[in-house]
Amino acid sequence: MVETPSTRAAGPSKVAPPFRGAEVEVVVPVEACQEYEFTLRVVTPAGGTLVTVPGLLLPALPDIPDYVPPPLATVVQVALAGGKLGLTTQPSSPVPASCLPRYLEAVDAFANRLESAANNAEGETAAAEAVLGRAQDLVEVTQEKVLARQGCVCSSPRLVVEGRVYLYQGQSEGRPYYTWDQEGRSLPSPPAAAARTKRAAFIGRVDGGGTTTTRRPWNYSAQGGGRGAWGGSSSSRGAQGGSRGPVGGRVSASSIGGRLGPGLPPSPPPASHLYWSPSSRSWLVSPTLGAPEAQATLASQPATTSLCPADQAEVWRTRQARTRSGRTVAWADMPGAAPSCAPDLAP
Repeated sequence: MVETPSTRAAGPSKVAPPFRGAEVEVVVPVEACQEYEFTLRVVTPAGGTLVTVPGLLLPALPDIPDYVPPPLATVVQVALAGGKLGLTTQPSSPVPASCLPRYLEAVDAFANRLESAANNAEGETAAAEAVLGRAQDLVEVTQEKVLARQGCVCSSPRLVVEGRVYLYQGQSEGRPYYTWDQEGRSLPSPPAAAARTKRAAFIGRVDGGGTTTTRRPWNYSAQGGGRGAWGGSSSSRGAQGGSRGPVGGRVSASSIGGRLGPGLPPSPPPASHLYWSPSSRSWLVSPTLGAPEAQATLASQPATTSLCPADQAEVWRTRQARTRSGRTVAWADMPGAAPSCAPDLAP
């Protein structure tokens, strides 16, 4: 709706010293949803003009960059009159009825600003992930050389166990140990998501005419692309073979929380470690590093002679319930559960 400029004078408003702080606030009474142009004058105690600043604009409501519109349900009311639906304001609406068209435009403009800010954050996150990915590559190249000097047949710092990537962390009981890469630091980047098509940010005139604004606000479609959350990461140079196939995708905490519904965010899954147990003379996978075999969920064959967990091709074992109550468990061979040697990174 095109509005006629207000003919009512706003002000003059005066603020007298002393001023406290670096900012001086001048409150000017104005008509709702009207555009104004102000002139600021700084005068001396004697009444002389010290400086004049003309052209201070109070823009239309949708063009105010820091305006946060109140929730739609607290402002808009749908009414049925003469068999037709119409919009009006709620009795307790903080927005007057005369401002309803401008308010609806402001809601769209605010949504657009939020999307632009989110897209900017995506780009910054992707850039940070690219830096971290390159650093992780260099770390893994160094770790590969360390494991090779220790005599590991599989000197890769990345092992895949039941579809999970385990990263080399250091030494435990004189042998290397690995921890599940929950953060996906060593995963290849998925292809960049296709850019989203942004819908129009302004409503049309309520009387069926043209657009309500002749130009978009200055911050419409601010800098930021519509890439996916992982579109720019470059962690780990290309994987060889198919060992990374089962772990190629990523699931964000926000997507998990969305499926679980509102409330507290879901607790992260417990950590998992792959390490050598001297008491059982076997490699174990357990939530606690150094835990005995009784607390492990996966284990190599007893009395194994491998220096590193993926050095030998053997069938590993998993704990399975032998009774319906689950109180009695026993180790059972699990073909395909043994760690696989992930491809080494080129220096």
